This record gives sequence, structure tokens and C-alpha cells, in this order.
Amino acid sequence: MATSPQPTPIPRVSREVFEREYLPANKPAIIQNSLSDWRAVGLWTHDYLAATYRDKRVVVSASIAETLQGESPAVESGFWIKHVDEEMDFPAAIELITRAKQTNRHYYLYRRSVPDEYPELYPDISIPAWIPVAKPRINLWVGGAHHVTTLHYDLENNFFAQVHGHKHFTIFSPEETAYLYPHPVHSAHANISTVDVDKPDLGSFPDFASAQPIAGIVGPGDLLYLPSRWWHHVRSLDDSISVNFWWQADFAQTLAPNELRHLQLQYQLDRLQGIKATALDPAGISFLDLAGLLFERRYYLPAIVAAGAALDEALRQLCRQQHIPDRHTTTLRDLLSLNTELEALGVYGAEDAWRVRGWNDMIAQALAADNRHFQAVDDRLFAPQAVRTLIDEIAEFCRQSAQAETQAPDDLEFDILL
Repeated sequence: MATSPQPTPIPRVSREVFEREYLPANKPAIIQNSLSDWRAVGLWTHDYLAATYRDKRVVVSASIAETLQGESPAVESGFWIKHVDEEMDFPAAIELITRAKQTNRHYYLYRRSVPDEYPELYPDISIPAWIPVAKPRINLWVGGAHHVTTLHYDLENNFFAQVHGHKHFTIFSPEETAYLYPHPVHSAHANISTVDVDKPDLGSFPDFASAQPIAGIVGPGDLLYLPSRWWHHVRSLDDSISVNFWWQADFAQTLAPNELRHLQLQYQLDRLQGIKATALDPAGISFLDLAGLLFERRYYLPAIVAAGAALDEALRQLCRQQHIPDRHTTTLRDLLSLNTELEALGVYGAEDAWRVRGWNDMIAQALAADNRHFQAVDDRLFAPQAVRTLIDEIAEFCRQSAQAETQAPDDLEFDILL
């Protein structure tokens, strides 16, 4: 009979060991003695904050445990936490937070900017030295006992500083994604697991028993490094105050399996452009470079999607050259429609447009399924040589498009390979 996964402890390490072994490898750890200069530790309590901000109006959130049903065609049921917001005076919010301990409704303040909304508190903390940006986002979290944050992952890196109270963390590597039953990528909750970590239903989620978590308690003065895209479930053991420091992930972190799952099953140009701006451009890597790296790792469908993003950029450039209004393509189907329109305008021939539609349709078929084991999907649907040829053809098309941009508009000629 399957049993719940047994976690190993979250590593507790010195600053020197963290810098040498954990930060470069993007692995979680609790860094010992790293908040020794914080006045906040030992000073901030719920009563202290209520007294400091007795005249301040705040938005307090409430989480309500319930069953999520009908969220998408691929989800019939699952564990979920619903959030609602209410505005009130700060002392009233603290009273709700500290008294709502025996119900399914838990109040909390979260993602409130310390520098912008609570500048009086800013001198009581300091930015961890390992953050590679000058101004990370700094958020305050204030909550009560028994509050639970469902198993999920964030796209940004996070230093989690525990100021007051204790929290229990259960953490899973991105490599464990296949065992964690995330919501479908088509949903708004694709970064959230459907498993209740506290009471997992192994009959419904048998693969969860194969996951290998790390877990531990974070207390006052502890600083936890949570790298981008690492899954984590959090339970407040008592009234708690925390500070989060957020900054963008680097390029290597965008290749995590749970991120590739998004690239595989949904073609979102606005999302890919965000990855390009925050991860690819700083590393000097293009969409075509990304496609090649993914292909080498045998992630064939994400490789095609990355190549498709390069094709989309080239087609937008082509539209500008031909004085065709930008159609703002954001999905595969949008790209297909654009190709159909370009064909009708005589920009390229019917055979070339048919080839583009062919691989678009192939990916669109995969969009209808939510398959957590993405490499199995890749191997079943795509022959490696066909993917390699496709990437090379798109690369050649992009090269020709870039060359054509130097020609006069009336002299433009395109040898479309796709």
C-alpha cells in the first residue's frame, strides 16, 4: 500500500556553505545567523504592528478551504484555497488574524510592499547580500496560526525571512513536478498542485507517494532561500510575521521541468516575451538558441514552441515591412490565422502556408491534453529529426527575413522555407 512521502530535513548551513554550495546550484537552504542585525526580530509582534499603524487602512485577505470544481474541462475536482479581500483598520485586521484559529477562514496580510506601504518598518530589516539586484521587491506577510498556503511554486526567487512565529515548510524540487498533480496548464492555477499535502489522497494521486520532499520549521531569525519554481507548502504553526525578498529568475531556472510544462502545453507569446526580457536577453540567448538547447535535452515540444516564438517575431517583422497591421498573435491559433491571412495577401505561396499550418495543428492537438509526463508526449508525437529540421527551417526563414529588412520595401522577395 502506498504511503505518504517521508521528507528529509531542509539543510541548515552557514553563510559560507550557502554561498559555495547552495546559491550557485539554486537549491533551498536555511542560512544560519543571517538576520543577526535585524531589529525586527524580537521587536515586531502583531500587537506592535497594530500600535504602530493604528490609524492605517489596510486590505486584509481571507483564505477559505474548499473544493474546486469545474475550473476547466480537465479538472473535475481538487483541493483549493479561495481568497477574498476586505478593507479595514489595521488593528481590526490584526484582531481578525489572531482570533480566526478554529475555523476554515484565515485572515492575513500579504504581498504588501515594506518600502512603499510600511516605510517606518524598513530600517528594522536589511536586504540579504546575495540578492543580485539593487531593488528587490520586499513584501510583508502577517498571518495567524493554522494558516495554510497550498502546494505551489513561484516564478521568482525568494529569500523568506521569518521575523515572528514559526512556519512549517514542505518543499519539492521542480524535478518532482510529475508526482505533484498540478492543475492543467490551461487553467489559472497551473502552478498549484491538486494534492492536499497534509492529507494526501493516495488513491486519487498515487504518484505523490514517489515524491521526495524536504521539510522543516522556520523560526524567528531564520532566512530560507526558495529558488524560483521550487514547489512549497507552508503551514503557520502560530501567529507569524515574515518578510519576502523577490527577484527575477536567471536563464537556467527557466529550463525547470515545471516551466517547460507551460512551454509545452500553452503557446502564450506575452508569457514568452516576459521570459525573453527577464531571462534570455540578459544571457544573450535568442528564442532559436533556446529551441536548440531544449532539443538537445530531448524536450521536443517546448523546442518547437520556442522556435515558433522566433517565427512569430519574424512574421511580425514581415508584416511591418509589408505595411500589414500587427495582428497581436498570442496563441498558436493566432499564428495560424496570421499565416492564413499572409497567404491570402500573396505574401507567400500556398504550399509554404500549408507547411506552417501543419506543425501549428500538431501542437494545437497537444494543447487539448494535460499530460504531466511531458517527455512521454514528446517522444510519442514527434520524431527528433523532424523537430531538428523544423528548427533549422525556421532559423533559415528568420535569417532571410533579417536580410530582407535591409532591402527597399518595393524590392522585398522572400524564399519562405516553411
